[in-house]
Amino acid sequence: MTTDVIAQRATVPPATVPPRPVPEWGPPDPAPAPPGGAWPSPVPRALLVALVTLAGLVGLGIRLWFTFHSPSSADEAVVGILARSGLHGHVQAFYAGQQYGGTAEPYLIAAAFAVFGPSVVVGRLVLVVLAAVAALLVWRITLRIVGIRSVALLAGALAWSAPAITARDSVRMYGFRGVALLCGLVALLLSLRIADGRRGRPEFAGLGVALGLGWWSTPEILYVSVPVLALLVLGFVRTPSGERRRWGVATGVAVVAFAVGALPWIWSNARSRLGSFATGEFTDHRPYVGYAGRLGLFFQHVLPMDLGLDRMDGGHRFFGVDHALVELVFLSVLVAAVALCIRRGGSALALAAGVVAFPFVYALSPAAWAWTDGRYSYFLPPLLAVVLAVGATEAVQRVGLGRAAASWLMAVALVVSAVLAVVDTRAVVSAQRTGFVATWGDPDAATLRVVPELEAAGIRTAYADYWVAYKLDFLSGGGLTVTTAGWDTDRSAADDAVVDASRRPAWLFVPMREARVDGTQFTSPSTTVTVDKVDERQFEGRLRRLGVPYRVLDFGILQAVVPARTVDQFAAGVPGASSP
Repeated sequence: MTTDVIAQRATVPPATVPPRPVPEWGPPDPAPAPPGGAWPSPVPRALLVALVTLAGLVGLGIRLWFTFHSPSSADEAVVGILARSGLHGHVQAFYAGQQYGGTAEPYLIAAAFAVFGPSVVVGRLVLVVLAAVAALLVWRITLRIVGIRSVALLAGALAWSAPAITARDSVRMYGFRGVALLCGLVALLLSLRIADGRRGRPEFAGLGVALGLGWWSTPEILYVSVPVLALLVLGFVRTPSGERRRWGVATGVAVVAFAVGALPWIWSNARSRLGSFATGEFTDHRPYVGYAGRLGLFFQHVLPMDLGLDRMDGGHRFFGVDHALVELVFLSVLVAAVALCIRRGGSALALAAGVVAFPFVYALSPAAWAWTDGRYSYFLPPLLAVVLAVGATEAVQRVGLGRAAASWLMAVALVVSAVLAVVDTRAVVSAQRTGFVATWGDPDAATLRVVPELEAAGIRTAYADYWVAYKLDFLSGGGLTVTTAGWDTDRSAADDAVVDASRRPAWLFVPMREARVDGTQFTSPSTTVTVDKVDERQFEGRLRRLGVPYRVLDFGILQAVVPARTVDQFAAGVPGASSP
């Protein structure tokens, strides 16, 4: 018996997909594209590769030129001393002689010293690597927001190659900003992942550690606090209401991770009664500049330098009578990019908020009056690169050209910025020609040649100006112990004790005629001719009045006055010395 079965087509209703919550402050971001990018670029691949390569060479060339042509400063030497001490197991929480500036970066440099030997060149090359990683993070952050590979690559190349002041500062071994910038960018990337739905404990733990390490390194991590907080709020708003209770645990994980990253800061401040918040030293030796003044300095000098329009280290304007018009064009582009980010909403709005808030956070620092070298705006150019990329993407889409056409706008921005970076570098080198060594090599070679001569003359301890003392300490590898006197900046109480207790410490002066031989080896010629405002002639006159015989040894870039017996600072007439 046969049974016929008639098949019937069953209609299966589509699966119900819960709607993605829309934040109150703007539309949701599109889903992030995979690393390969989801949209083809109208810029030919060969041209894209050429642009990114040329920008890479510009950024690398500027950094290497300054690495091998700029004599190191005492500030950099202190970082080298910290790194070398770390190799011997001696660690401390902050940059020597102060309660801020975490030492994560010096101890990272110490690892390179262990392999290649201690030198300023090796330390600066470590910073080149950190800057390259920062550019890669800008690429990943941009890609996560716009989803276009070519635009993200060009944004990363822009952050690497321009402005010149950022490229130059990225190889100044000041001890903490390279690591702090990486921490800030990692925090931004992880916050973007959280806002896009990746809300696991690893993201929150990584975010906490990055912010903790950044806070230990420098309070300047606050420059990314606004976009990070905005992204976290965005992530919370996008979380379905039934899952928001998980944020309590996630927040706890982030707080514990922050404490782990900031542990050296917490430990040191617990012992010093929050010494890191004592900010009087930033204004003690300068005319007081209040918040409004620092904010004005940002818009008058800092922002034009970060846009590549003013020469670093002085603010010289490149475009003469047309400068105001050129600056207006650049500012209009920046304002348009920020406005487009705000109009886009979501993660783009968070980044725009970071750029808008930056000058107001910048002016909070009591040290921000020191604008000429741009160190306090080091975080801004990477944020600008991301905002420009997002603005370009939105602009072409709104005029009907398609999202991928944004790569052309970014290509123009990259070319203009790279050209300005080269112009700025050439201008500062030309204006400060005597400050740089003439050939490629170790820029401290002239000082290194003096070190064995001092040791051969029996000089092991000495007093000198700040810019001389710690540089000699580092370059001698511990063979010399040189410290400062009087009111001059003091980085090591241990060195003070060694020199004060030594027999016949020398007094070192830099003759003005030698102050700029083979580059400015000791940074500040106007101060290195004295030891706390006592010059060589005055010191010798003081010795004669005291009836103390002495000898003068000429080492070219240094003059050593060696008394026949110990003459303490007070007896030498040092203004800042106290009576024994």
